[in-house]
Amino acid sequence: MVLQPVGLSKLYPAVPILCCISTFLLVILLPGFWKTRIFALLAMVAWLIIGNIITLIGMIRWRGNTDDAPILADILVAIWYIWIFGLFCSMAAFSKFVWHRLQPMSVRQLYDNRRRNNVIDAFITVLLPLLWFPTFLISCSARYYIIEDIGPTGSIWISWTGFFITTTPTCLPAVAIAVFSVLALLSHLRSKRNKENSNPSFVNASVRTRKLIFMSFANLLLSIVAFGITVGKFLQYYPVSTWGESPSIAENVQYLQVVVFVDRFLLDTQLTNSIDSATTRLIITPLLGVYLFVWFGFTAEARSSYRKALEEFIRLVGIKPKDTKEYKTGWASIISPFNRYQVPSNHRRIPYLGAPNKGRQDVLLPSESAPAYHPGHSDEVIDIKREDGSNPPSRLSLHKPPFVPLAPVGAPPERPPPIYTSDPRTAPPLTEKERRRLNLVRGNDKDMGSLGIPVTRTLY
Repeated sequence: MVLQPVGLSKLYPAVPILCCISTFLLVILLPGFWKTRIFALLAMVAWLIIGNIITLIGMIRWRGNTDDAPILADILVAIWYIWIFGLFCSMAAFSKFVWHRLQPMSVRQLYDNRRRNNVIDAFITVLLPLLWFPTFLISCSARYYIIEDIGPTGSIWISWTGFFITTTPTCLPAVAIAVFSVLALLSHLRSKRNKENSNPSFVNASVRTRKLIFMSFANLLLSIVAFGITVGKFLQYYPVSTWGESPSIAENVQYLQVVVFVDRFLLDTQLTNSIDSATTRLIITPLLGVYLFVWFGFTAEARSSYRKALEEFIRLVGIKPKDTKEYKTGWASIISPFNRYQVPSNHRRIPYLGAPNKGRQDVLLPSESAPAYHPGHSDEVIDIKREDGSNPPSRLSLHKPPFVPLAPVGAPPERPPPIYTSDPRTAPPLTEKERRRLNLVRGNDKDMGSLGIPVTRTLY
């Protein structure tokens, strides 16, 4: 039985799926970071997205093959060489931002410093990694290596020059992160001591300040661990006794035309150290994206950006909410602009009808009338009775009704001339409606004429 070589195929499909998840989590953080105008965070997210994308492209394109693709391979190797340096430079710029944020300054100084710091951060996070790329031309031992299942990678000479070039992208940022983190902590303690002296009731700093300081030290720990792993792996696989002299620049240019192909069999038999280093790099890259999302993905600003992005997506797609959501309503929400009485809204729920449109929409009205109270008075209830032959509408249409005249069409009927009298004996008898109205005003049931009060009214 012949065993099939494995190589790095064991990383499928876990690492590609993890890269996709990490990229998605980082992309949804970009709108919130863009509003903050913090260039260090934007650069950190951008470098992590780039690292996940080049890992994903290499693992998909060179899955089970070692085909040569010169242009694509050159681009991926160039990005692969600088993205780690750019990521740790972004962490150093973020620690510098935390230190500047804890400095006492006015609003104008804060605005001016923000602009100046963004320019400095752009140089640290973008230009410095690009300026680092020429060192690849004087230290690489081949144009690129095509490794089966992971794609093109770079390589360096095993020498003192190669050692310094390998460890510098993690060593220098680690030192900068340590310096800025300590300065930020000292500024925080000094500010806290001043506030305690001026205000004895001062308890603690804000949660956001503590979070930024803690993340700065977490980045310091990550950079130290990365530096330790880089140095340890380099010395483990290539002892100092095996180091040689780096070729001159003229000789090294000739090696830039060499392309090395490494398949699974060669990985399993001769380059087992490459399997360990490649596995570590491929797994850590997407995990760093998840690490950043844990810090900032659950803040109020991030949740607000998620909500706005979802609303914009729904607007573009044209999805309308379903008619399943319910809201509590009643007479108060319908007749409050027209009624001067206080009406409690303790009625049944009606279905939510979604966004308004041009079609006809009906709203169910309560089946029973609500009790009405005098505003500003006691619990006296106004007795409202339904008149005979009148039923309230069961539905209220939100559609604008057509114009209907209130009076019947045609000439209005002639009114009878008004009758003026002051003698209760010659006055026509009161109707039930008029009697009830007068009783409500006077507060009793007695006949107005029996009290000897002259009655003067207008009859139609």
